[in-house]
Amino acid sequence: MNLAVVIPMTGDLLSTCLKAWEMLDKRFSIRKISSRSVFPHLTLVAGTVKPSHALASALNDLQDNVQTQSLISDGLGVFVRDTPVIYLRWQHSKELLNLRQIIAKTLESHWVVPHEFCDPPRWVAKTTIGALDTRYEDLGEILAALRQLNFPQDLALERLDVLEYNVDGERSFDIASLES
Repeated sequence: MNLAVVIPMTGDLLSTCLKAWEMLDKRFSIRKISSRSVFPHLTLVAGTVKPSHALASALNDLQDNVQTQSLISDGLGVFVRDTPVIYLRWQHSKELLNLRQIIAKTLESHWVVPHEFCDPPRWVAKTTIGALDTRYEDLGEILAALRQLNFPQDLALERLDVLEYNVDGERSFDIASLES
């Protein structure tokens, strides 16, 4: 089973990300990320786990570590890969990094295989807006269109969600919400 512990976008920032997904879909036929994600989110940890009662207990224990805090987005960024990865950047606050570390430690014994991009040296605080079906030929026009939206915003961390995902690209779905 592949699980990810994520911070879901909420409020105005959720609306902005959904508008971006809609714009990318309608104007550029970019929908690979939006079609595979239940909602825009920031992944804190992810990987393959063995389902067990101990895992369920560990996930429930995470509730105690969710404290209201404000996350600050820095606007959009682009990773240069085979296809451009367009993402919303997040400031690496001490609180965000501590939360991520607590979650990783809580779930450490349950990972069969942690996701490679969640390895501490490779992890980036980001919310992917478009990837896999993006094209460099359209990048200038895509970024110009996305600049119309207000991405630099604060996000109040209200909850963590646990998503199950399929590495073959199946749609992820929400299996638990850990309210603070």
